[in-house]
Amino acid sequence: MKRLYLDIGNTRAKWLLDEGGQFKRGLVELNGEHDEAALQAIASDVCFVAVSCVKGDEYVSSLASTVERLWGVAISVAVTLANQQGLTCAYNDPTRLGIDRWLVMLAAWDRYKKPICVVDCGSAITIDLVSSSGLHMGGYILPGLRIGVESLLRGTDKVVVGFDNLNEATLALGQNTTEAVYNGAMFSLNANVLAAMESLRERSKEGGCVLMLTGGDGRLVSELTTLESVYDEDLVLHGLKLYFDTN
Repeated sequence: MKRLYLDIGNTRAKWLLDEGGQFKRGLVELNGEHDEAALQAIASDVCFVAVSCVKGDEYVSSLASTVERLWGVAISVAVTLANQQGLTCAYNDPTRLGIDRWLVMLAAWDRYKKPICVVDCGSAITIDLVSSSGLHMGGYILPGLRIGVESLLRGTDKVVVGFDNLNEATLALGQNTTEAVYNGAMFSLNANVLAAMESLRERSKEGGCVLMLTGGDGRLVSELTTLESVYDEDLVLHGLKLYFDTN
């Protein structure tokens, strides 16, 4: 009995295959045009397909048709809930909170049951705070590192850098324009994370606050930040599996 979990982001998709407690995982390109071949390469047959998707309804409908045609099953699409596993959404209308944000909070809360700052560093950067009682206190949405740099370059004529070395950004003062731009983007993100953690500590008098990072640039942030942190590259997938295991 194979169960497939798909985390479909803005720029890439990740998958987790549960074969009776034996797990496989990887990356897959899902863009609508060649989805059937890409999915078939993961598994020849599955009995359940769970999806977390930040793309629009049109793509989700197309994916549903592909999965039905390929494996004869309907996809189960995760949507943000008001409450789940002791976690409470801050939004008056929970469906307005991105499912990726809900799933990373759900996974982090299930793991620690402590005040948590969850930072997802993808195309956009999301920062969400969760109290020791499981209350989502709210969060922030910021431009991702690459989007931030691209925006800077579009608005200036003489600042010219490439993107080949963005993963080499540090918190050091730049000694040339490229370093100043790359490191400036990282410095800004780190400052926001520091401020969010300070806010969490002020709201959580009992202490024990946890900083959890995920997303494509999360590892780099975890290596550079001055704060103790935990990095989990598959936090959305862990949350997605938990979502359907407990709902």
